[in-house]
This record gives sequence, structure tokens and C-alpha cells, in this order.
Amino acid sequence: MTSDKNTAKTGEVDKAELISQIRERHLTIMVIDDDELFGRSLGFKLRRKYLAEVEIMNSGEEAMDAVLSNKSYDVIFTDLMMPGMKGTDALQELKRINPALTVIIMSAFFGSEEWKKAKALGATVIHKPIDDDFLIQILSGLQHK
Repeated sequence: MTSDKNTAKTGEVDKAELISQIRERHLTIMVIDDDELFGRSLGFKLRRKYLAEVEIMNSGEEAMDAVLSNKSYDVIFTDLMMPGMKGTDALQELKRINPALTVIIMSAFFGSEEWKKAKALGATVIHKPIDDDFLIQILSGLQHK
């Protein structure tokens, strides 16, 4: 029983250390989502918990304008299902503008045709809402730009 407790404590220490390392990097993150409440909520979490600089865009078109202005982002999270420019369209356009961008597609629609299309394009596609442990894994694996 003691080893289980130690493992749990070690896991928490590792998690706290990862969060501390993420905070020290002051990541620049863009969130693209037509669901204003979700975008604001994720942005709040990224700012507060990870000390990231976050820009929230309500459409893929708005995001393209920001990227074309030569602003640098460590990662861009985009919703998959949006009116107008879908997440797969945003991914393709963002990669055309800057192939080095890290783009993560988020969706609550697992297994949809757009989900399959995103996977076929080689995208990292994750479930909404984003699990905290998975978010730490994503952010800790980024190369700071």
C-alpha cells in the first residue's frame, strides 16, 4: 500500500514540476473557437495555470490575419467544427503560411467525417474538453519559439 501512495505522490511532484517548467517558458498560444465561452474558459486556464500569453480568435479567418501579421505562436489550438473555415481548413492554411506551426485540433465530435479528415491530414486531434493531464503533456512537449 505504501508504494501506491509514493507513486501517487511522485506523480503529483512530477506534474507540479512540469507545470512549473511550462510557466517558466511563458508560451504564446492562440485559441480558435467559435464557442466564445469555451474559448474564454480555455484561455483563462492557459493564462492562470500556465502563465501563457493567449490570444482568442472566434474564426479561422480572424486567426489567419493574426498569423499573417508575423506574430509567433508556440501552439495553436483550433476547434474542428466551426462555421466558415473549419478546423481542417485552418490547419491547411496555417501550415501553408508557416509549416513550422504546431496546430492542435480540438473537437467534441469524435469519429465525425471532419475528425477523420483531420487525422488523414496528419493532425493531432484531441477531445473537448481537454483533460488537464493531457494539456500538461502537450504544453510540456512544445519547443519554445
